[in-house]
Amino acid sequence: MTGLRLVAAVWFAVVGAALGSFLTVVVTRLPEGRSVVHPPSHCPRCGTRLRAAELVPVLSYLLQRGRCRHCGEGIPPRYLLIELAAALGSGALAFLLLPSSRLFPALLLLLLGIAASAIDVAHGIIPDRLLFVGALLAFGWRLFGGTLLPGVLGAALLTAIALVIALVGRGMFGLGDLKYLAVVGLALGPAEGGLAFFLAVMTGGIYAVALLVLRRATRRDAIAFGPFIALGSVAAAAVGPALLTAYTRFL
Repeated sequence: MTGLRLVAAVWFAVVGAALGSFLTVVVTRLPEGRSVVHPPSHCPRCGTRLRAAELVPVLSYLLQRGRCRHCGEGIPPRYLLIELAAALGSGALAFLLLPSSRLFPALLLLLLGIAASAIDVAHGIIPDRLLFVGALLAFGWRLFGGTLLPGVLGAALLTAIALVIALVGRGMFGLGDLKYLAVVGLALGPAEGGLAFFLAVMTGGIYAVALLVLRRATRRDAIAFGPFIALGSVAAAAVGPALLTAYTRFL
């Protein structure tokens, strides 16, 4: 059984790398309002359309030493990091969750989280178009599985909690964060969605305190919360039931 899971994990890692390659296009074009499918992939400096051999996830970047083969322009390291994160994350989730149907929402939240985090860090926004696609996929999965009600409850719960905290904390969360949390709640339901929110706030708080202690930021500085929502949601999707069971036993 372990051998089969390893084979499946490798297959999902390869697929994840390919999806990660597409995410690099999404992360680059979506904040600028451009199409993610047209024109085809090309070098932003010389405009040369990239061939299939130049679009192999991870390997092309390494073999080309992070540069365009035609003009020598450097390729941003985030391309490699996104592809690696998608590949390794997909493989790990497949190994942990197969053959459970929970693999789909976990992979959805992983890929959504990678794109949302990269855009939020670079531009301070989480595009509505990205969240709409995530919500549509999560809704379809819930509807197909006959579990729409828990998803709706999860979306409502996370949105309500985050909205109250945002109002009390005077803008602690942005509108994009609220919408992102709604998608997470839709995908995970109230219990695991609540865990994802707790993990996001906890890790985000630790990061903020560390920045203050190291004097890398002040209390007035805003931090991108998207990466912490991504981290919390993927963790909850991967090991949420085990964590919740351990917590209830501890009580």
